[in-house]
Amino acid sequence: MPDLVEMSETDAIDTLRLLGAEVVTTDEFQATQATGTVLAQEPAAGEALPAIVHLSVAEAGIPRGGSGGKHCGAH
Repeated sequence: MPDLVEMSETDAIDTLRLLGAEVVTTDEFQATQATGTVLAQEPAAGEALPAIVHLSVAEAGIPRGGSGGKHCGAH
């Protein structure tokens, strides 16, 4: 599993799709990080790459309510 923390959401998803993984992202409101920056990943860097990877991505602004993740399947 590559280290995706601090990478842009788009670059992280592209990297994972190239490796054959599906991606589920969850917005996390952070005033100190640029919107679209990967804050955390599961599994951690260096672990085996699973079929589905979970990313927490920085989102600026006021929480909209709800916590639904976005599913970005491999193509």
